[in-house]
Amino acid sequence: MQWFIFFLTLPHLKPDSLEPVWPAIESIFDAGRLASTLVILGLYIFKNRLPSKPVWILALMEGWLLFSTAVNKGNLRDAVMTFIAVLVTVCIVDLFSIWPVQLIRSLMLNLEWLIYGNLLSILLTYPQGLYINQPYFNSCYFLGYHNSFFQYVLLAICVACLYAHLEKRKIRAACLIAASYACVLITWSATSIAALMLVTALLLLPSTLRRFITFPGVFAAAMIGNLSITVFRVMDRVPWAAWFIKAVLKKQTTLTGRIYIWDQFYKCFAQHPLLGHGVGSHLQFSTAPVGAHNQYFELLLTGGILTLVLFMLFTFATGERLIRYRDRASSYIFLSILAGLYIIFIAEAYLTPTVFMLMTLPYYVNKFEGVSAPHRRKLRIVIRQSRLVPSQKSS
Repeated sequence: MQWFIFFLTLPHLKPDSLEPVWPAIESIFDAGRLASTLVILGLYIFKNRLPSKPVWILALMEGWLLFSTAVNKGNLRDAVMTFIAVLVTVCIVDLFSIWPVQLIRSLMLNLEWLIYGNLLSILLTYPQGLYINQPYFNSCYFLGYHNSFFQYVLLAICVACLYAHLEKRKIRAACLIAASYACVLITWSATSIAALMLVTALLLLPSTLRRFITFPGVFAAAMIGNLSITVFRVMDRVPWAAWFIKAVLKKQTTLTGRIYIWDQFYKCFAQHPLLGHGVGSHLQFSTAPVGAHNQYFELLLTGGILTLVLFMLFTFATGERLIRYRDRASSYIFLSILAGLYIIFIAEAYLTPTVFMLMTLPYYVNKFEGVSAPHRRKLRIVIRQSRLVPSQKSS
């Protein structure tokens, strides 16, 4: 089962380096996406099962983005491929959440080859990179630019923690987490470092204090921080905020020009607040097209107000589950990871299968408790003992 899930998921977690470095392999991944999509559709029909609430919300959101892109004559191919990849990955989580151990094992396999491959590319090619991303002239690695591969890092940390929780095997999980940290620390993305610091602090928080960490508190704090930076610009008004950005994160208070990009966003969004501009880069920075560099701004820019509303509904559907099952150990793992994700949303936008998979997993938090799988060796011992019992009775 785990290999079946592994191959269904594999083509949708496509490394960014395939298109510029190995374009022939990218076409194989695209074919794999189509095959995976057909299999998932077949499974829903065969099982006579309807998708869960998060899948429907994301289907509406991605469908609206497709419509907006078509009307605005944007990058329709990218919009279609993202639509397929996002929906199939969340459907994989939805379908196989009833087998949580097999699902987490398969995700471990997927993320191990991605994270270890990325770390190897960093160790071999840093700082010049595996390739240069045109027209931005950024050094990129197996999973792309250092800002973009943090989404894989967060998912890897989340899956590794769940793997250790379910399987009680910590060495394999610790190796993946260590490799994930190394990818971020070596390349040093300021926003990723800030998010990773928060995730680490929450995961290491004493159990006596964890009861104070709740989804409403985490989400509210993240939104306050987001608005404080993107709208009220505390970097220029609060001395300690400016000190943290300069001394700890080693960045300027302009956040590598993001404040100028956000100023453009306000003007661009005002032109099409309801429909948005569709999928594609609509802003400019240093003569190069860029996105909004903020999750919520990007949603408003590409799909308008309705897209942001649907994204919030998707977020709150997951949050409601974390509130309901807040006493579960896996609930706190998800909450810690989501806190880091909400931080990264301040300066980056990820409308990707990786992030939506990460945000969908917590919806099934109740599935990740009380299902710890026995190790293979222990399982063989149990089978042998069960075979010996009848012979002992007959004697």
